[in-house]
Amino acid sequence: MAVDPEGKIWITHFEASDSIQYRPGRFGLIRQIHCFRPDGTPAPFSPIKFLTIDGMVDTVGGQTLPNGNWDVNTNRGLKVDHDGNILASSFGRIYRINYRTGQGMKKVVVDAANSITAAAADGNGNVYVHRVIAGNQPLKIFKPDLSLPPLGNVVDTLRGFSRTVAVSKNGLQVFFMGYTNHAIYRYSRPDDFSPFGRRPDTLLKGMDIESTTWHPKTGHLWVSAGSGNDLPNRFPGARTSWSPHTWYAYNTQTNQVLDSLKWFNVDDLAFRRPRSIAFSPGGDTAYVGSFGGSPVRNKPWPTVQMFVRQRTKVEESKPITVIDGYSLSQNYPNPFNPTTEIVFSLGRAGLTTVKVYNVLGREVATLINSNLPAGEHKVKFDAAALPSGTYIYELKSNSVRLTKKMMFVR
Repeated sequence: MAVDPEGKIWITHFEASDSIQYRPGRFGLIRQIHCFRPDGTPAPFSPIKFLTIDGMVDTVGGQTLPNGNWDVNTNRGLKVDHDGNILASSFGRIYRINYRTGQGMKKVVVDAANSITAAAADGNGNVYVHRVIAGNQPLKIFKPDLSLPPLGNVVDTLRGFSRTVAVSKNGLQVFFMGYTNHAIYRYSRPDDFSPFGRRPDTLLKGMDIESTTWHPKTGHLWVSAGSGNDLPNRFPGARTSWSPHTWYAYNTQTNQVLDSLKWFNVDDLAFRRPRSIAFSPGGDTAYVGSFGGSPVRNKPWPTVQMFVRQRTKVEESKPITVIDGYSLSQNYPNPFNPTTEIVFSLGRAGLTTVKVYNVLGREVATLINSNLPAGEHKVKFDAAALPSGTYIYELKSNSVRLTKKMMFVR
């Protein structure tokens, strides 16, 4: 899944979703690429079944073999390039698609015999991709025009099984998401003219990452932690408590996890895998997609969920700590894991609530909801069941409302 500069949501199928007649009386399965406006209506060119590039017509996820038989392939991912156009990985090929018109622009065959990951582009338009089953093969860099030969390699040999890759805007950091390695490997270089270092940093140990994207405003790298099929927290020697079916926001500069969102309202999480994530251009809307089937026959289930960050009064409150004898202290310790203490004072008795919200404005805990006397009070907050990230705690009593932020880091 990807979101273009106009806010249109692009979604493609891993499995076959249509068929075409490729010769008289013979039909072959293909995939489709769908594009929806932010209001949910399809773009005029959606769905895309064919892409014409340099006079050649390709079907999406299918092709005729030299022997005349039909070969059906899988779609592997969608990402946005430096100009906002769509990079579509289909088996071993990358297609660049004009996000305004849905027309094919460029194409490169990365690997004619093997599946590739969702590709990624840096701020200069260079494209990064590798095989799903790394098999000691390279992580390749292609020029913006996708011409051959490749521009070079980030690393010559990779190991593990992966579905996506990420690269910083300046092209100096590349993140290999080999989820069977249970971590991210970050390859770095000091400048555009230097090779990438051979010894990567190991980040987010315990995560089995299948989807990732950059937040357009914060610059944080959002990653999925694992699923019922590939449970997180299996990095050798590391004690972690990442939640499956959850995407986390990771600050690659400070190595902090600052936010999260989780697939919700389902009964069959074990059958779902967090396979895609993308943000609206403004960053306030997140789209996440799952892969898998329902164990209950004829039970419909969603493949895409949308999260909207609510600009609540809690988020907009100024960091006032004292009003007319009312005070709200910074929690201690902060950051904390998994418990912390909140101290507050009331100028007079009254109905008092202390609540905790995530950064999306959703209430995650009510710590106090009762009549309290004037004076100082303490309450403990246990976040053991919550993902790491930033939370907002709110004190309300007698028309006074105070808020502060706290950080939970596992």
